[in-house]
Amino acid sequence: RKAKRNPRFPTIQKMVLLWEKLRVRDVTTKNKHALVKQILELAGDELTNYATSHKASRVIQAAFKNGSAEQRREISSAVIEDVVNISKSEYGYHLAMRVCSEVPPADVPNIASQFRGKIPQLIRHPAAARVIDELYGRSTEKVRR
Repeated sequence: RKAKRNPRFPTIQKMVLLWEKLRVRDVTTKNKHALVKQILELAGDELTNYATSHKASRVIQAAFKNGSAEQRREISSAVIEDVVNISKSEYGYHLAMRVCSEVPPADVPNIASQFRGKIPQLIRHPAAARVIDELYGRSTEKVRR
């Protein structure tokens, strides 16, 4: 009942149905990319809001895993814009970790700049601390400072 009061509930239900099709092992790569495209169209500009909810975060993670390079860049750019809030989320930090570990090395400074000035408070947060640790491991000495 509580979920039905959420204004994004119908969209999340549609996304979960697509996710169930995406999870099947015998789906071709072409079909997976088409399913990811549909998921991203449903999420629209609210991708970061969906990344912090329980079911939808799993859907977005699967879309990042199974998407084409272009679709992964689209998800990455949306996550990088709001990576601090996503990394504080109990559900969203998994996506933030994945993005931090798989973005090209040229994008790591962009992610690190989002955390500037917020490290002392985030290092005490259980989920955000893991994201910072992952990012620190991928950063160069220049970015770490």
